[in-house]
Amino acid sequence: MAFVPTPDTAMATIQYSSADGTVAINRLYCAVENPTTVEALEEICSALYDVWVAQIMPRTSTQWFLSGIRARDMAVAEGLQFISEETFPVSGTVSDGEGMGNQVSYTVTLQSGLVGRSARGRIYGVGLPISYQNGVRVTDAAHALLQPAWNLVQSAMETAGHALQIVSFFDEGVPRAAGRPLPVVSMNVRFPLATQRRRLT
Repeated sequence: MAFVPTPDTAMATIQYSSADGTVAINRLYCAVENPTTVEALEEICSALYDVWVAQIMPRTSTQWFLSGIRARDMAVAEGLQFISEETFPVSGTVSDGEGMGNQVSYTVTLQSGLVGRSARGRIYGVGLPISYQNGVRVTDAAHALLQPAWNLVQSAMETAGHALQIVSFFDEGVPRAAGRPLPVVSMNVRFPLATQRRRLT
């Protein structure tokens, strides 16, 4: 897809690697003021690193590692980028065997409060521990750990001044001239297991 500019928005890429060499990413969109500055991108990377280390990695298999975070301005194709200078890698801390197959995951739905496909988003929870699922779904006990963690991701980014966004690049299948950002009002961990398909390489 050709680059579609999105005003007042930065894209954060959270990079993972696994013990067997598989890599995966999460992409989150964050609000920024116009014009975007390197300082704002650094704030995004720092806030995401802090909340990932505190909330997400303690609920991730030891077979997976947080390997990097970067943020880029989405207003222009050749926008600013900042690569986190924090300490990497950061290992997951849930040790319960070899871990799930590479593409088995849980999903987190991002809601804007509006209806329609373009008004919601989804990210995949990388590094799902074996003990967090029963072969079909996330267990109730695991959900009780994961949901508050993702709530804290949302609130941490709001506190940092870079609230999470849902960005739509298409309108009824037609590419938009500019991406449309909507603020995330809730993040909901879903029970059914998912497959990341082509999102792992």
